[in-house]
Amino acid sequence: MNKFVASLVLCGFASVSLSGCMDSLEKQVEKDPNGIIGKKTKEIGKLDPNKKDQKIMKDDPEIQVSNPITAGLEVYGPALEKIYKLHVKHAIDLYKAEHDRYPRDYDEFMTDIIEANNIELPVLPGGLKYMYDEENHKLVVVKDVGEEPKKE
Repeated sequence: MNKFVASLVLCGFASVSLSGCMDSLEKQVEKDPNGIIGKKTKEIGKLDPNKKDQKIMKDDPEIQVSNPITAGLEVYGPALEKIYKLHVKHAIDLYKAEHDRYPRDYDEFMTDIIEANNIELPVLPGGLKYMYDEENHKLVVVKDVGEEPKKE
C-alpha cells in the first residue's frame, strides 16, 4: 500500500509541477500574424519595363532543397507560385478564346481576369511582388533590386 500511495503522490506532484511548463493548446497552434503561409492577396501591380531597379524572376521558379527534413517547407512557396501563375494564365487564355484578344490594359486585366474569376494569389515573401506584363500578357513576379527578400 505504501508503494501505491508513494506513486500516487509522485504522479500528483509531477502533474502539478509540469502543468505550467507548456503553453495552452490555443497558443501553440496560433498563427504568426507576420507569417505568409495561408495568406492571400489580390495586389497585382502594373509592370513598367523601363524601370531599372526591378528584376523579373524566372517563370519557372527554381526549387532548391538543402535539407531533406525541411524539403516540404522549401518547396511550398515555389510550388504555390507556379500553380497560381498557371491559374492566371489559364484565365487569360480563356479570355482570349472568348473575346478573340487579350485584355487591352492593366485595368481590363484586373477587372475581367482577376476580379471576374475571384482570383486570390498567395502572399509572396518580402521584396517580391506580382506584376502584370501588358506587353506579353502574363503575370510575373518581380523583385526590387535594392531589397533582399526577408527570411521568414
